[in-house]
Amino acid sequence: LSHYRALQLGPVAVVSPIGATYAVVGVALAVIVLGERPGVAALLGGIITVLGVMLTSTDLAKVRAGTHTRAPGMPWAIVSAVLFGVGGFFLGYLAQEVGWVPGLWASRCAQLAGFTALSIVRRREFDRVGWNAGVLFALGSGAADLLGVVSYSIGASRGLLSVVLIASAVFPLVAVALSVWLLHERPVAN
Repeated sequence: LSHYRALQLGPVAVVSPIGATYAVVGVALAVIVLGERPGVAALLGGIITVLGVMLTSTDLAKVRAGTHTRAPGMPWAIVSAVLFGVGGFFLGYLAQEVGWVPGLWASRCAQLAGFTALSIVRRREFDRVGWNAGVLFALGSGAADLLGVVSYSIGASRGLLSVVLIASAVFPLVAVALSVWLLHERPVAN
């Protein structure tokens, strides 16, 4: 919810790169709580990955132009990055401790409860969009999300959580690719 609130307030050029830093929070938790010690190459690769995602998902000129005032979505983006990092850490930890299937079920059940409550509260907005379009969009995005979380959970159950968290930070690149393909947007040079 905090991520979508951040995107609503924008600008995306600020919100998206901040969101990509969630992996830093998750890696810090894996190092502090689990005592993981990823190698220098893994940490360097992680830094390059997060910076690359940040550069790909933003327009540096717009960020520089807005540095005189705080972007309205920035506090929500920071909250979102921290919560994604904590959530990613716990999902990976559960996958390591009890296996990826129970961890996945716990995550999905909590998400279902939250989305059900939200859909009841915000029903008018669903009525405005149309249930058919809303259901199709929900099914498609839910299937993509489920596949992503399954892949993440399996990876976390088989290796260092810190490395899996860093690898998962590339997900904004999918949004960038889809925006180029479907919306005909053109990424900036950085």
